[in-house]
Amino acid sequence: MDLIVSHTNADFDALASMVAASLLYPGALMSLPSGADRNVREFLSLHSDLINLVPPQDVPLDRIARLIVVETQHAKRLGRFAALIGRPGVTVVLYDHHAPFQSTIQASESRIEACGANTTLMVRLLREAGIAVDPLHATIFALGVYEDTGSLTFSTTTPEDAETVAWLLRRGANLDVVATFIDPPTSGRSSG
Repeated sequence: MDLIVSHTNADFDALASMVAASLLYPGALMSLPSGADRNVREFLSLHSDLINLVPPQDVPLDRIARLIVVETQHAKRLGRFAALIGRPGVTVVLYDHHAPFQSTIQASESRIEACGANTTLMVRLLREAGIAVDPLHATIFALGVYEDTGSLTFSTTTPEDAETVAWLLRRGANLDVVATFIDPPTSGRSSG
């Protein structure tokens, strides 16, 4: 069984990256280790029927064969799922956009590429795989990019982030929804 996770206190980049990973790994379970930002909680309360998240305590750890980690390189930010790192029989796949550093996640396979939002990397992988993105997914992915780039204003924003937003808009991303859930940027730095 495959399991997709991200960091504790998930932001929209974490959630959007998980949703993108679920398109790359059909049939995988998705679970947030614990907690989410206020805006993410509000979004999920309105759209929980569209994003199938399994409560962490309901994930059968002994049945997980592949762990897909998005938007973090810190095992301690995985909550109870950190126990899967290094477990015999569990393959770990890692996708992150933060500059490489001493990762505490030993991955069999990883894609670590600097860009403003991890969602940008994940959307590129969807595009390369020819996976269709509907308006709902496009909106979720836009939330991820906008949040982690401060609506494309943080100094860590790359041209690919902006190009990704344009691509998502062409697929029906709803900026009214994005504006509802994204707080205006307060600094020029990403908190990712």
